[in-house]
Amino acid sequence: MFKLTAFRIVVIYALVGALWILMSDMVISIISATPPLFTLFSIIKGILYVTVTALLLYWLVSTYVSERKAVENALRESEIKFRALAESSPVVIFILRDDRFVYLNPAFERITGYTIAQGLSMRFSDIVSPDNGGEVVQSGGFHFSESPIGDSIELRLLTRAGKLCWVYYSSIKIEYGGMPATLGNLVDISDLKAAEDRILASLREKEVLLKEVHHRVKNNMQIISSLLSLQYSAITDPDMIKLFKESQQRIRSMALVHEKLYRSNDMAALDIEDYFRSLISYLYSSCMVRSDKIMLEMAIERIPVKLDTAISCGLIVTELVTNCFKYAFPGDQTGILSVKMFSPGSGEICLQVSDTGVGLPPGIDVSTAPTLGLQLVASLVNQVEGTMEVDRTIGTKFTIRFRE
Repeated sequence: MFKLTAFRIVVIYALVGALWILMSDMVISIISATPPLFTLFSIIKGILYVTVTALLLYWLVSTYVSERKAVENALRESEIKFRALAESSPVVIFILRDDRFVYLNPAFERITGYTIAQGLSMRFSDIVSPDNGGEVVQSGGFHFSESPIGDSIELRLLTRAGKLCWVYYSSIKIEYGGMPATLGNLVDISDLKAAEDRILASLREKEVLLKEVHHRVKNNMQIISSLLSLQYSAITDPDMIKLFKESQQRIRSMALVHEKLYRSNDMAALDIEDYFRSLISYLYSSCMVRSDKIMLEMAIERIPVKLDTAISCGLIVTELVTNCFKYAFPGDQTGILSVKMFSPGSGEICLQVSDTGVGLPPGIDVSTAPTLGLQLVASLVNQVEGTMEVDRTIGTKFTIRFRE
């Protein structure tokens, strides 16, 4: 900015000076009648020109010196602030050039155990643990990103005592001493890593315990189912046997949830598609329904659901599919059973169970139905805080909407 302004002033002054010389000689020659008077005016003109030139040069030089001093003071203050910040920082701040340290702050001694003098004679790759991976150590040297924003990575350093220290490394590309360099920092995250390891170990332990809980619950439900089998094997009343089998199916639908979670890698959510396929396959086998008599159509989105929701949905499907098998296709009538579950958006989940059978008898209100199965369905819908719609246009279609 100063150079441009000075250049403009000099150009203007040169033009004005040239004009001054030409015009002043003409004026002097007109107004001075004798040579002595001409000489006097010429001397005065010269003195004025030299004086103005000297004043202009003084102003230009003083302005340049003032600006230079201001820049130097600003640089000095900036360096003092940076050094004070760097020297007092608990984070290692360093400058690298060709993988060698050219600046280190005192925190380097605390984290690595090396003195600053020792560090300035070392390469960065000398303190990086070789087992950080190929992207870090290549051909014995530290591998830096070519990106102008530098690198950001977790590393393990080898301290002077031979111990491993976890640090978070980040850097940017700068120019230092007229040459490309890297300005970076190292944050000691050893305590965070140790805490993370303890949390992960505790989490794995809890996952094992949770799997064991699901396994035991499943086994207990299977024992209950076996006891019901033993109980109704001694009963001759067909209606009582039917009630016992229906209870068995409900228990099996709940036990299947725990079995799937026991075998799952995610303890927080269940793969509902796999669960429904296993459950409906069991119902086909339990109710002795041929797949060529009642064809199954399934369209289940992979929606992660919680344990309580999965159990409720499983019981709803169990009741509605069982009712379809018992009443929708009397005699040799064939048809289609459809089970769908999808998310139309906005966090809503839609469960549909429909068939192309004879449909519900007219006058039956699902919400106040006398049968235990439909009463259970209505109760489960309330449990998941959902709504239920029944369409009797073609067969029967139950649509349950709820939010997870």
